[in-house]
Amino acid sequence: MAEYIGYTALFVSLLSVNMSNMTWFRWLHLLASCIYFAYGILIEATPLAVGAALFATIHCYRLYKIYKVNPS
Repeated sequence: MAEYIGYTALFVSLLSVNMSNMTWFRWLHLLASCIYFAYGILIEATPLAVGAALFATIHCYRLYKIYKVNPS
């Protein structure tokens, strides 16, 4: 079961890097980071969970900056 969660995170991450729109990239990679975080917790891989949490934090900050500059 855990492998499916990891593969889902991988798929969403690969999908995100194919986005030409930076906002879509950030949203999809944020989703992938959240899934990676859950996967890291599930398999007890602390470095993976910490890395995913850091990526998620960075994406949240950048999305905040995007929407603060360009509210739509």
